[in-house]
Amino acid sequence: MRKNLPVTGTEIELEAGATLVSYTDTAGRILRVNRAFVQVSGFSEAELVGQSHNIVRHPDMPQALFADLWKTLLAGRPWSGVIKNRCKNGDHYWVAANVTPVHEHGRVVGFMSVRRKPSPKAVQAAERLHAVLAGPRAASVRFEAGTASIGRRLRDLNPLWRLSLRQRLVLAATGVAVLGLALVFMGSAGVPPTWLYALVGFSGAFALYSAWWLSHDVVDRLEQAVLQFQRISGGDFEDDIPATRDDEVGRVFQGLKSMQIRLGYEVQEQILAGRTGARIRQALDATRAGCIVANEDLVVALANPAAMAMLERAHEGTADALQQVRDAQLAGSDLHALLQGTGLHREEIMRLRESTLRRLCLGGCTFDVTIAPVLDGDGTQIGVVTEWEDRTVELRMEDEVAAVLKAAAAGDFGNRIRTDDKDGFLRLLAERIDELLDSVRQSLDAMQSVLGPLAEGDLTRRIDAELHGIFGEMKESTNRTVDRLSGIVATIQQGTRAIDSAAGEIASGNNDLSRRTEQQAASLEETASSMEELTSTVRQNADNARQANQLAIGAADVA
Repeated sequence: MRKNLPVTGTEIELEAGATLVSYTDTAGRILRVNRAFVQVSGFSEAELVGQSHNIVRHPDMPQALFADLWKTLLAGRPWSGVIKNRCKNGDHYWVAANVTPVHEHGRVVGFMSVRRKPSPKAVQAAERLHAVLAGPRAASVRFEAGTASIGRRLRDLNPLWRLSLRQRLVLAATGVAVLGLALVFMGSAGVPPTWLYALVGFSGAFALYSAWWLSHDVVDRLEQAVLQFQRISGGDFEDDIPATRDDEVGRVFQGLKSMQIRLGYEVQEQILAGRTGARIRQALDATRAGCIVANEDLVVALANPAAMAMLERAHEGTADALQQVRDAQLAGSDLHALLQGTGLHREEIMRLRESTLRRLCLGGCTFDVTIAPVLDGDGTQIGVVTEWEDRTVELRMEDEVAAVLKAAAAGDFGNRIRTDDKDGFLRLLAERIDELLDSVRQSLDAMQSVLGPLAEGDLTRRIDAELHGIFGEMKESTNRTVDRLSGIVATIQQGTRAIDSAAGEIASGNNDLSRRTEQQAASLEETASSMEELTSTVRQNADNARQANQLAIGAADVA
């Protein structure tokens, strides 16, 4: 036998009302478990599925008990008992286990085990039994469908109690017939009346015993079965049903116990599913996303308020397709009638194996509809879930934003996005875009108020508006540029004044120079006249000298 170690000796007590459920195949391999089983055992679902169920067996559990369990289950009978299981970390927990075969098409295909919290007395009794099984009296313990007995009971000594109901009835009828024939034979044979009276008395006693026997062992148990049926019909699935006998009535109890185990689990699962469904319904009612759920025939089973509100808005422009919305009777209507605009045929929707996104126009509204199939474990579609997202305002806003930004790119910052028809994120986005345009327009106007006059030569303007970020930097740069230009212009003006002064002095000097030049020119003219006279005199003197020289030469020649 598998021995799972280590163990800590720490007991984990189940919560009241907790139900641990597991399904196995006929070899004891786990096929599926419920959430409570996973939480208590400490194993993950992946660690449990596919493993032998003895993965949670505690080493303190006696082998004889599990031998009785398998013997009972393989005989097609339910089994009940108190079991000590081991958690993954070595802790342990006690359960009152009810195991029953699962039948499909007349044959056993697996086993279902439903475990609940046992009473303290049941745990103490199980601990005492385990102590006996671990001691010298272990051989005296006998198990029958999970019920242990020590030693032989009076019923075990009486072979009549081991007869089936059919055998008992045949035996009783045969006994009565034999006694009747014996009376007739003895009467015709001249047997003394004393013997006849004795035989009649014995026959009466036998009849009374048979009546008591059948009444006690059959009628009483059938009445108990009726009582169990009443309890089950009243929702009590935890009452202990004795199913140790293997006669006809015992098999009724075995079937009743199997039904109790399975119905108890299924009813609890339905309750949990109902609670889960209620939570899902509450969540769907609270969500702002529109959701419509339909069955496998595309008949609407559920539509949350958000979906109803969306379709009512769309209904303003439609007449026939959404008549059920007008009457607030969407549940029970045809989902395909709403999805005709998606281009999907009814058969295509019913054959979906994965979700698909389609755009749908109804009236004046535009929706993005996600259509998702709901599949069972075999991959068969058992329903359809549609999620509706109203894109009407969003698409309208996309057009508005595109128009505003296009105008802004062309230099027109006067357009704005409407906010009165929007809410939530779209309203916030519109407000922020309008604020951006206002900020850009204010900044550009402020700079234009300076640059325009600057182009006309007015250097007295400054940007006084409170600007931030890049616009604040542009404000500072513009003001510094104007200040720098003002300084440059002032310097140029100062230089111009200096140049004007120097030019005046130069003009005065030029006038004085011109006057002196004129005076010098007059003097030069006088000098030139004197030079001409002097030149004439010199030239005359030269002529006179040449004549004198010639005369002298002539005189010399004469001499």
